[in-house]
Amino acid sequence: MRKYQVKEAKQQKILEFIKTKKIGVLATIAPDGRPEAAVVEYVATDKLEIIFNTFSTYRKYKNLKHNPNVAFVIGWDDITVQYEGHAIEAKGNLEDLCKKIHSAKIKHKTKFSEMPTVRYFNIKPRWIRYIDYSKKPWEVFEVRF
Repeated sequence: MRKYQVKEAKQQKILEFIKTKKIGVLATIAPDGRPEAAVVEYVATDKLEIIFNTFSTYRKYKNLKHNPNVAFVIGWDDITVQYEGHAIEAKGNLEDLCKKIHSAKIKHKTKFSEMPTVRYFNIKPRWIRYIDYSKKPWEVFEVRF
């Protein structure tokens, strides 16, 4: 198998796992350098991007506006995905698309989509580590973007 085929197979395995979940932990950095983590509901796209929303009054929003670099963790049983990326606040057409994708999977959040303080973010991956602890030896691999 060629190198790009191996990377594509790894990305597909990650995608299949993260699409089965809808809750992850988002880590951001406050302007004073303190870390902050929050559980968020998310949707994964076919490009391994993560879409989530938050209120503009929350700490994570202010942190993201100051520093868009994030870490995200999905899964805490047999399989875990560690994800680092760059969060972009969705505006215009991207915001409309993010709302549509997010609402399609997380239906109970649809009621928030039109609130004036709700903001959508799209995280583009830079590095992902996949670990399956149920296998002996553990299955561990990383993908860089």
